[in-house]
Amino acid sequence: MSLFPEIRDELVATAARRAESPRRRMGLGRNGLATAVGIGVALAVVTVAVLGLRHRAPAPTSSGPPATGSGVAALKASFAILRRPQTAAERAYARRFPPRGAVIAKLTRLATTVGQLRVYVLVVRMPRGKAPFLFAVAVDRHGQTQGGSGPVTSSTLTPSAVGAGARIRGVGRDPNRGLSLSVVPDDVVRVEWMFSGAAFGVLDPHPLTVYPAVKNNVAVAPVVPDQGPLAHAVWYGTGGRAIASAAGGPDAKQQLRQIEAVNASRNRPIAPELVAHYRLFRSVAPVDLAKSPALPTAGGGPGDLNYWQTRYIGSLTGLDGRGLWITPGTHDVCISDWNAGSCTAPLSRRDDAGILGGTTGGGGETTLTGLVPDGNPTVTVVLAGGASKTFPVIDNAYEFTVSGRVAAIINRDIHGRVVRTSLGG
Repeated sequence: MSLFPEIRDELVATAARRAESPRRRMGLGRNGLATAVGIGVALAVVTVAVLGLRHRAPAPTSSGPPATGSGVAALKASFAILRRPQTAAERAYARRFPPRGAVIAKLTRLATTVGQLRVYVLVVRMPRGKAPFLFAVAVDRHGQTQGGSGPVTSSTLTPSAVGAGARIRGVGRDPNRGLSLSVVPDDVVRVEWMFSGAAFGVLDPHPLTVYPAVKNNVAVAPVVPDQGPLAHAVWYGTGGRAIASAAGGPDAKQQLRQIEAVNASRNRPIAPELVAHYRLFRSVAPVDLAKSPALPTAGGGPGDLNYWQTRYIGSLTGLDGRGLWITPGTHDVCISDWNAGSCTAPLSRRDDAGILGGTTGGGGETTLTGLVPDGNPTVTVVLAGGASKTFPVIDNAYEFTVSGRVAAIINRDIHGRVVRTSLGG
């Protein structure tokens, strides 16, 4: 249950600091650089609001002062935590956000502490007159985000905006660790979450009900391993009265689709050419997704992939962090890292010199990934200015970062011939 939903968990505490980053993810096709498949972190804030708030239930009545409009005043009317003064500690945390950035620093509030994690409520301003939104974010002792809730505006408060899981430093996204979080308006005193129990490798899921602690407009509970995506949520007021209920939101539905796609792929055959010419698929054991469910492009690649035959190479590192996942299929291969959203590398050229993955660019640097056939201990890169550099190949895979644009790659094809592959542009 990774990737596209987790772009909403790349929460604004990190996004605000990286909003000006020039890095961008691109895909590589047979003819070289193709169109971008990722977006900048600055746009991720807008994506959170647009994609995370679709089809939400109307807000329950709040006991706070009457809301006016859909701006900050309306949020304050529904969330008492925003109406109290900001503490010195909260001001210190808020200094990480630019004064004119997306996060409204003066509205940053600490809601609760769970172990070594601090849970903050953040308010984010939107462009072009759109309503600001609010969400909760869990921060570790290093100041790094560990996950967060779904976003809500004053008119889209709903029990379904629940985020779960953790982003582990040096490891990446793990849906079986961390916290489940949501924000709740003032009238809510009790919350019920029913999780589906669906997970990679679970063919007969059993729903699980959780009653999180509610404090300072935030509901929080430790993640129960394999709890799966949210299926249903209920808010209760005083006297046990049900205020509002909702099915799992867009994130949960997307996660469930990913799980179903991965589980349905288990017996799908992979191309014989991959096994014959890429030792990676003969000698490296597949990832056990039931034990290590972090898979960036789960369900996000072509329909012929077998996710249970994914290989992970952790020793390769680029601008997007450590590790590559290589998922084979009947007609395609998916090469992805932590920040990949979707990918495809068609095998229509059966006797070419390898399989191009994707690239990350920014700050004058370019990271390129791909696979080359057996017999290639290295690949040589030709830069746009004519200079060349050589990089190692690990288990048929390469990932390198260079300054400037890559014009071509030189290596041996499946017949042992030296081939120069132009990347065009």
